[in-house]
Amino acid sequence: MTIQAYDGAVGVPEVAKKPASRYDDAIISVVLGVAVIALLEILSRLEILPRLIIPAPSEIAYALYDGFRSGIFVSHTLSTLGSTAAGFVIGGILAITVASLLAVVPRLERICLPYIVALQTLPKIAVAPILILWFGYGMNAKFAIVVAVAFFPMMLNTLAGLRVRKRDELDLMSSLGATRYQVYRFIRLPNALPFVFAGLHLGAIYSLLGAVTAEFLGSSSGLGYVMLQQRAMFNTPAVFAILLLLMIIGTTLHLVMQFIEHRVLFWSRDATETSV
Repeated sequence: MTIQAYDGAVGVPEVAKKPASRYDDAIISVVLGVAVIALLEILSRLEILPRLIIPAPSEIAYALYDGFRSGIFVSHTLSTLGSTAAGFVIGGILAITVASLLAVVPRLERICLPYIVALQTLPKIAVAPILILWFGYGMNAKFAIVVAVAFFPMMLNTLAGLRVRKRDELDLMSSLGATRYQVYRFIRLPNALPFVFAGLHLGAIYSLLGAVTAEFLGSSSGLGYVMLQQRAMFNTPAVFAILLLLMIIGTTLHLVMQFIEHRVLFWSRDATETSV
């Protein structure tokens, strides 16, 4: 039975629209992506787009397959993933620890936060050569650069979440004789978890960016290092294949963090999300 609604004009019914489902949106997204790929393939085959600038998607796909078949992409992908994961974990632990200390000790925050913000404003691409000078070429410098890039967004988001926004909750805990640790555990930390995961989402992507940046500047392994080699040989399909691989890795990291967030913060879902 069709549901009808009236917009105020007598005798002019308006059919109520059914909200679009996520399944429909997914189909539209896939169709759009396939259409763009097909258009690029046609333009490249007709030589409307120079292949040296934008190669055909089929050439990119073959370059990606050839890189994994030869084993080049496998070892260098593992190197990038290893430095990304290690830097993300170390940076996350440091970020949450520092943010917790600053939130629990307000005087420490007033003293240290201006310097933290000043360090955050420094372009990381400019700091990277100094870190390479300190730690040398290799994995240690990559770890340091990844930690430096990922630390600040995670720390600032966590610090913002750890602030007490409901004065009555703090007054209640104070009247019960709660310690700073108890206020942190029962008030600050639960309220901060959505902010923490927002920072972790950013930190995961920034860790990947930091790893590739480190491989550009001073490394003998990783996808960034291979990209520089392929660019020097004007192997444009391989360069785009590496970019595609980095997109896949970044998207996978985002989906993994989203999965963990939904499992941990099952009580804090977006109210605008629908089940249809």
